[in-house]
Amino acid sequence: QLKVGGRAPEVDVAAIRKVWEAIKGSGMRLAIDANRGWTTRDAIGVSQACADIPLVMEQPCASN
Repeated sequence: QLKVGGRAPEVDVAAIRKVWEAIKGSGMRLAIDANRGWTTRDAIGVSQACADIPLVMEQPCASN
């Protein structure tokens, strides 16, 4: 599980892509956990920017 959030979404997208490049084809799955560190807009943006990567996103933003 990759910890993300709490920094610029672009930095997180770069980290997600770097990890995915390292594990793709290995049979491993990528899970990311923002621990509610993104705004809703950030979470949607990261999701769209990584739409080509099969990943599980945990706690992207606070739910009110």
